[in-house]
Amino acid sequence: MSRSNAGSVTQRRLYWLDGARASLMLLGVPFHAGFVYAVQGWEISSPDKSALLSGWGAASSAFRMPAFFLVAGFFAALLMSRRSRGDFLRTRLFRLGVPLITGLVLLAPIQVGLRELASGFSGPDGPLAQSFLDEGHLRPDAGRIWLAQLWFLVDLLIYTGLIALISTPAVLARLKAAGDWLSRLSPMHLLALVCLHGLYGLCLGAFDNLTGLSLPTFFWGGVMTQKLLYNLPFFLLGVICFLQRDLLTRLITWRRWSVPLCLLLLIACALWPAADRAAWQKAVRLFMLPATAWAGVHLVLGACARWLDRPSPVVQNLVDSAYSIYLLHIIPVFATGLAFCFVDWPVLLEFTLMVLISLLSAWGAHQLLNRYALYRVLLNGEPLSTLRNDTPAGAAAEPRTS
Repeated sequence: MSRSNAGSVTQRRLYWLDGARASLMLLGVPFHAGFVYAVQGWEISSPDKSALLSGWGAASSAFRMPAFFLVAGFFAALLMSRRSRGDFLRTRLFRLGVPLITGLVLLAPIQVGLRELASGFSGPDGPLAQSFLDEGHLRPDAGRIWLAQLWFLVDLLIYTGLIALISTPAVLARLKAAGDWLSRLSPMHLLALVCLHGLYGLCLGAFDNLTGLSLPTFFWGGVMTQKLLYNLPFFLLGVICFLQRDLLTRLITWRRWSVPLCLLLLIACALWPAADRAAWQKAVRLFMLPATAWAGVHLVLGACARWLDRPSPVVQNLVDSAYSIYLLHIIPVFATGLAFCFVDWPVLLEFTLMVLISLLSAWGAHQLLNRYALYRVLLNGEPLSTLRNDTPAGAAAEPRTS
C-alpha cells in the first residue's frame, strides 16, 4: 500500500495523523496573524488592510477546523475502542477540561487586556479593537471574546459526551455500514452528497432569515449552536473513518483531477467578496463552504499522508508542543499586532514577523516550562499521576496508534 493510501494503515503508529493534528493546530498561528490585516476586521485590526491576507484567512478558515475535528473524531473513536466508556469520559474530560479552565483563568485575562488596550487607540477606520464592555456592561458576545481560541475545547467536550452517549455496538455497526456505503460511492454520487452538505451549510447559515428565529447561543456567545452543528458532520466522519479505513484511504488519496479541482475551490473561496455585498453572494458562500472544507481536508490530509508518514524528531517535537503553542499563541499575536499598528512597514513583512515571533515565543515558552509536571497537567491535560510520579514530559501523552 502506498504512503498516500491511508498512511500505512497496517503499521502500528499513525505518524501522519499525528502530524496532521499538529499541522492543523500550528496553522492557527498564521491564520490568526493574517486576520489582523483582514478587510472585514477582527479582534485587533491593523489600519493597514491586505486583500491577499483576507483571502488567505477566508480559504484557511473554510477547512482548518473541519479537518481538525475530523482528525479529532478519528482519535476519539480510537480511544473509545481501547477503554471503557467511563474511563474514556474521565480521561477526555481531564485532557480537554483542565487546559480549558487554565486558559480561561490565566490566558484569557491577558488576551482581553491587550484587546482592551487596543480599543483605546484609533486608526483611520475607528478603534483598533472593540472594548470588552459596552457602556459599562458586558457585550452580548463577551463569552466568545473571553474564550477566543479556547472555543474548540468546549466543542470537543460536547462532541466527547455525544460520542460516548451513542457508542453502543448497534450504533457503531451502523456507522461502519455507513462508511462501507460511502467508500463505494461513485464520484458523481459523492458530488451529489457534497451538494447536499452545501444545502445543510446554507440552511444553518441562513436559519434566522429562513425562519425568523435565531439558533441559540450560550454563555454570552461562548457556545454557538450553529458552529457546533456545522462541525459535527466532520467529527462524525472522523469516527466513521476509524471504523472503515477504506473510507479514510479514499478521502486522502490524491488523484490527477482531484488536486486541481480542490485548489480551484480554495481559490474561489479566497477571492469571494469578504463583505458579502448582496444576499445572493452570502448564500453562495454559505453553500460553497462545505465543499471548500472537503477540498482542504483532501489536500491537507493527503499531503500529511504522503510526507509525514515516517518517524521524525522534528515532527515529533512539533506534535508534542502543538497543543501548548495553539493555546499560547494568541497573546503574542495580539501584542505584536498592536505594536505593528504604530509602524509603517510593508504588510507582508509585519505578517511574517508576527508569525515568527508568535510561533517561536509560544514554542520557546513550552520548551522552557515543559520540564515542570504542573505545567504539563495544566496546559496539556496530562494525568495527575504526572505530578505524583514526576513523569517525564510526553510519557503520559494520549496513545496515537491504530
